[in-house]
Amino acid sequence: VTDANGCTTSTQVEVTEPDAIDVVGFVTHVSCNGGTNGAINLNVSGGAGSYTFAWSDGPATTEDRTGLAAGMYTVTVTDANLCPIIKTFTVNQPAVLSAVAAPTHVSCNGANDGSINLTVSGGTPGYSYAWSNNADTEDISGLAPGTYTVTVTDLLGCQSVTSTVINEPAVLTATGTFVPNCPPANNGTIDVTVAGGTGPFTYMWSDGPATSQDRSGLAGGTYTVTVTDANGCMTTTMFTLIGLTVTV
Repeated sequence: VTDANGCTTSTQVEVTEPDAIDVVGFVTHVSCNGGTNGAINLNVSGGAGSYTFAWSDGPATTEDRTGLAAGMYTVTVTDANLCPIIKTFTVNQPAVLSAVAAPTHVSCNGANDGSINLTVSGGTPGYSYAWSNNADTEDISGLAPGTYTVTVTDLLGCQSVTSTVINEPAVLTATGTFVPNCPPANNGTIDVTVAGGTGPFTYMWSDGPATSQDRSGLAGGTYTVTVTDANGCMTTTMFTLIGLTVTV
């Protein structure tokens, strides 16, 4: 500064500024699909201190947030000098935990060879299984007919419950009607009726290579048929044809 007489003086002034505002967010994601246990923990530094917070999803003005559903959250942080900074955070959630049970039904009435193949998806892998028959494996076998329920729990404690039914076929039976033989014609017949089991059926007769369901042209005697269904279930039935004679 110089005055009218040429006298001078000088001074130095330093202009400062605060550090830039910095916002770091630590996100806790939702543990189960559809849950509301997400959280955002902010760490704010720089600026002129005395921060205020305005969140995009409503009236919240706190620094940290809890009880959040999955979604995007934006916060405006303003310091004492009204300098703002805007940050956006995403709270994620796992896919829906799903368990699908595919049953293999009992092959023969009264057997216990049913099984269930379980397919699990979603959630957070690291699944555990609790079946209604006390099994704790993903898939189960050696099952009798009935209803089976499984509770699948993932690594974060999310659960899915599903049930399926193991069925069994009706009892395999073979009954028949027959016409006695009238010697010497050898004209006896056997008409077999099969019920229950699982078709198609095969037939094995005791008197030789015959594999037909019904028989004709038979002499008097005892005939046994073994019927086997598509699952290997078997039943055996015996017929006795009496040779009739005619007295004139």
